[in-house]
Amino acid sequence: MRITANRTGRIAALAAGAVLAGGCGSDVAPPTSTPATSMTPFGQDAVRHDLVAALATAQVADGKVEVGYPEYSAQNDHGSAAGRRKLSDLVARLSPCVVTWESEHTGGSSSKSHSDEQDRRFDTVLSGLEAQGWRASEPPVETPLSDGAFLLATFEKQEWTLHARRASTPTWKRSTLMVTEDDCFGRVTEEERALVEAPDAVR
Repeated sequence: MRITANRTGRIAALAAGAVLAGGCGSDVAPPTSTPATSMTPFGQDAVRHDLVAALATAQVADGKVEVGYPEYSAQNDHGSAAGRRKLSDLVARLSPCVVTWESEHTGGSSSKSHSDEQDRRFDTVLSGLEAQGWRASEPPVETPLSDGAFLLATFEKQEWTLHARRASTPTWKRSTLMVTEDDCFGRVTEEERALVEAPDAVR
């Protein structure tokens, strides 16, 4: 099995469920209460804070935590104006329900020791997320491939699900975190799933 950067980007999105319908509830205002008992809802901003903190603790400086649906997934050519319009509408609905981070390294300049250090820091990021209350529903598992390896892990916290992915070859490595709100993903339609998983969407 051969991994490519574009293919793995789509794998990460599809594995995360990248097809949702309707609005999301992450921006609901907190209920009125006394200051001593007031609790801020765990929404998109809180998820972003958790990712930023875990990356900082692991001293991962590359990549950027983004809110909204991944740009690479929003640029697929669906062959018609109607298809592109549907995808655009879908992305708009997804954006309030998604937080992402990714890091990619290419070329032969990365030594094995540097690659191992990147892996160690990514593992530290996952440990940092667990320390912030993210429960591993699917602990990290790395699968060897003919020309590299692919790591998958899933974590959950307060109605959000975090999908961690790391794919690598001898000259390329990509690590991603994609966090999605469960309520949004629970309302995916078959039409939307077909829209994202169509052959021409995997580039």
